[in-house]
Amino acid sequence: MVSIFIIFLIFKIKNISKIFALPLFLLSFLTESKKVFNNNYFTMKQLFFTFIFLLCSYVVKAQENVQVYNQVIKTLEIPKDKIDKDLYTEKVLPYDTDKKVMVFPIEKGRPEDSDTWCYDAYIVIYSIGQQKIIHLYKGNDEWCTSTPIEIKSITIDTALFILSEGVRAFGIRVWGSNYDIRVFPRQEEHFSLFLPENKILRKVLNNYKLAEFTADWDTCTGSSFDKESMFIMEKKKTNGYFDIKNRKTFVVREGEADCEGERIVNKGTETVFLRYNGKEYKEE
Repeated sequence: MVSIFIIFLIFKIKNISKIFALPLFLLSFLTESKKVFNNNYFTMKQLFFTFIFLLCSYVVKAQENVQVYNQVIKTLEIPKDKIDKDLYTEKVLPYDTDKKVMVFPIEKGRPEDSDTWCYDAYIVIYSIGQQKIIHLYKGNDEWCTSTPIEIKSITIDTALFILSEGVRAFGIRVWGSNYDIRVFPRQEEHFSLFLPENKILRKVLNNYKLAEFTADWDTCTGSSFDKESMFIMEKKKTNGYFDIKNRKTFVVREGEADCEGERIVNKGTETVFLRYNGKEYKEE
């Protein structure tokens, strides 16, 4: 009877998308269990029932997430078959655990005779306590890319983006790459800031390029360019919101002809400021 129950639980988990943490959890559990057995802290029976309890709790939580997911797409009338499930992401706000950010990338398809294609976006804040959407953003052609870059991941950034006293935003990072091509690799990451206001999410920074990597390799010889950004919230305000200092760093490398590695031929930093113009942040 217990074995049938376990099989049922495993079957349910396999049918819940985006459950990536489970293998790591199981691996950790088994590893620690081995240590426990060696030290005779618990019996096999105690560990077995602890494992079942944790697994049941995990499945219940996962099913709740699926129910919320289905509720949101039904409320917004999002075509389920158009959602890119590989890029879909969600995250509970660590500074307000009653609220969950959910990002739905909507595939639009690649037009004929065009190397550019786009995703529409639904971004919502869902109240777990109220069981409803409380803030919504809908963007047409929100994320566009062109050959050879493809969008590989979308993540929610909940760093300390304090725009003013009592005003906090969250970010969306979009990473694209053609890393499957070894000779001419290229990667880009873009970043947007969203601010909850009334029933909407207002975008106050639009797809700002945070990082990029390009290279041109011929076996071992060639060069690469790598640039990254670091945001720092300033104390000075412009039009009511704190300025953002961006410290950019770049590194240029060249490959050694003898294939012994790479050497840095140039590197440096640049500081720019993003200031709020009353509508959105712009680099100056």
